Amino acid sequence: MSEEQEDDVELVETFPTGEKFNEPTGQVLHERGIPLALRVRSGFFEEGGLNLEGAQVAWGEIEYISLGTIHHSLGSMEPPKGMMRAVVGKMMGKNDRADQKAPRYQESVFLDLYSSKHDAPFRFEAAAINYRSFLGKDALHISQHNFYRLLVRIARAATQACVNDNAYHYILRRRDQVKIYAAIYDYELESQTDLGRLESLRRTSELDLTRDSYASEEEFESFEGQSDE
Repeated sequence: MSEEQEDDVELVETFPTGEKFNEPTGQVLHERGIPLALRVRSGFFEEGGLNLEGAQVAWGEIEYISLGTIHHSLGSMEPPKGMMRAVVGKMMGKNDRADQKAPRYQESVFLDLYSSKHDAPFRFEAAAINYRSFLGKDALHISQHNFYRLLVRIARAATQACVNDNAYHYILRRRDQVKIYAAIYDYELESQTDLGRLESLRRTSELDLTRDSYASEEEFESFEGQSDE
């Protein structure tokens, strides 16, 4: 390029698009801004607290116990679009009509423990807990019984904790009054709201926690045939 051509070049002034963000990162958040729960499958009771997948949680550190039932969609059995849909559809005994879609749903019961020493809650899913690790010989083959026993034992020991209405009704065996959420986010959002009003919630020390089993011996027979998933 000649000197004359260089003189004809127009210089365009650029402007900064924003300030550089140098703040340190904090707790892990998902896209909606709520702390990701730490999944718990196994653990055990120890003197003074719980051991949850290696994390030690003292009883006095548990400030909030939240429970909720989520009724979420698993999609449908509809095969993929195109030629493969026709092939798979025939194997499944279906045709290509949209109204043949069969939506599937799953109901999950979650128990979240919020500790003052941890950024994110510890989450138990009723169908995915190693109850033997927590309850030992007291664990039976009925998931609902084991989940109830685990909840009550935690509530007895965490004497400074508050519980949401769902946990309260579950302890009273009023499952029909436990709120069902269409999405996990709705449940998490309500739990976050409760954290801001703990003073208005029930405390474990106010509950009747004398019952150790969800079903009595007379009621136990109605649960025969149910097993842990």
